[in-house]
Amino acid sequence: LLYRTAEPKELHKIQAKKWDQWNDWMDDRYMAHYETTQDLRIVEQEKSIHDAIEGFLRELDISRLNIFYILSNICKSLILPIALLEEEADPLDLFEAVQIEELFKQRYYDEIDPSIRESHEKMQHEFMAARTYLDLLDPS
Repeated sequence: LLYRTAEPKELHKIQAKKWDQWNDWMDDRYMAHYETTQDLRIVEQEKSIHDAIEGFLRELDISRLNIFYILSNICKSLILPIALLEEEADPLDLFEAVQIEELFKQRYYDEIDPSIRESHEKMQHEFMAARTYLDLLDPS
């Protein structure tokens, strides 16, 4: 969500549309603003980001912490798993945010490699399983 492409412009616009909503949500929810970049440099984030995430993680029980860990590794993001755990995002939101480049290429080339399709299916399954597990933790 933090590292954006400059080219192609269409992909840049799609990234901004899909990813800015989650960065804005994090800013609104935790008063923690993430810096984004189009460079391949490490972006130093504000201390408020680290404090917000640490506070969130400290409040999780072991089951939710495990889900967070799994999702953050799949997503390569901390924001998206937090949004899912807080019920602001659903599994489809995560998949679309994580797979923006691949979905763009699929649309651009009008085909998808079978191994990528299999990877997509596995990822969607993982996101759905996480949501189901979280729902079972809080039956209401």
